Amino acid sequence: MENKYYIIINLLIRKSSKDARQYALEMMDHPYSDESGWGYADVIRNNNTVYATLQKLLPINYNIWNPELHQIEQQLIKIIKEIRFEIDFDRGLLLVAGTNTQLNYVKQSFRQIFWNEFVYESINLIPIDYIKILRKSDLLISIDEITIKDFQYEGCLIGRYTAKPINQLDIAEKLIENSKNIVHVKVKTLFDDDECILSINNNNVMILESSESAKEKFLQYIKSNI
Repeated sequence: MENKYYIIINLLIRKSSKDARQYALEMMDHPYSDESGWGYADVIRNNNTVYATLQKLLPINYNIWNPELHQIEQQLIKIIKEIRFEIDFDRGLLLVAGTNTQLNYVKQSFRQIFWNEFVYESINLIPIDYIKILRKSDLLISIDEITIKDFQYEGCLIGRYTAKPINQLDIAEKLIENSKNIVHVKVKTLFDDDECILSINNNNVMILESSESAKEKFLQYIKSNI
């Protein structure tokens, strides 16, 4: 069964002498509480990698039907949002299931208990770089969609242009030659003998449509090659 996974990765620089075990223990000492509105669950350490779930209380607006007034109204409720993440101390990487919003929630939680022990940097990759990474291991099956900014046609500036390549034989080389204006790519790749669909945009959010096992193989590969 295929699922859609949102993944974002940051470089993580540790300024403290603590090891993975100490960080895992500190997270375990901060479970969720209604008073603080946040905390950690399912904290697991595997060698120098820590896996955990951030639980955070968030306000959500819901539309509900008011039968008396015969109209839709907004009602504010609070839910506990769960955000999976992992810290790979060997590679200096922070992986978060989600987008920049979820990444920032995790960073905020770290500041609460670790203060300034981490420095974060964005992964310095553009969409075409992921194609290069997949090609070098023959994991790229096809390039299904590209989006180009500042696209020009016959001397006129059109803006963004999205297209599906027809000829796959030389498209990768052509894209690499003109990579600076490519802001989004969607490719088909192969992990764990399963075909996966991977979309990447300029903010380095990856959207992977795959099985759970293929996702894990993909993450291990990406962590070793970025």
